[in-house]
Amino acid sequence: MTRRKRWLWGLTTCGALGLLALLAGPRVALAQEAPRLLELLPDELADRPVLQVLRGSLPKLLRLKREMGMQPEQWTKIKAVLRQHDAELRTAGRAVAQRHQVVSAAVRQEPLDEPAVRRAVAEMNTAVADLAILRARLRAEIKPLLTPAQQQKLETFRTEVEAAVAQSFGVQ
Repeated sequence: MTRRKRWLWGLTTCGALGLLALLAGPRVALAQEAPRLLELLPDELADRPVLQVLRGSLPKLLRLKREMGMQPEQWTKIKAVLRQHDAELRTAGRAVAQRHQVVSAAVRQEPLDEPAVRRAVAEMNTAVADLAILRARLRAEIKPLLTPAQQQKLETFRTEVEAAVAQSFGVQ
């Protein structure tokens, strides 16, 4: 397996494991496996900010559901909300990824076409905004399904991840 394929496999697996852990619950003992999967990534990627955040946050994410003490009926309701918006989430995520590819192509174009780069970035920003709005709507639907203590644990996790992202990019 080439390094690129190993890297893509590892990154895809980490994302899938995070989602699986949230949906499958405490029966899945993934918190111990996540760091090992990240070790499959090539050494030259080890200092990448996103991977540093992923390395630190993924085990926490995998423990989050168990630590929140969710009841089965809560998970049933949350999964129903996520399933209800599945197509929207996929469409919005796909739009961001496609717009990112357009931006990358515009940046590589020679000679530089600055207006084309700006248009591509503006279109990507619109897709990112659409995804952010969808995330906010989901949050608004899911938050009432959680107890105040669970809401606080989720907020603490979100704050820690945002701080880790900011730190990894040198933002205070």
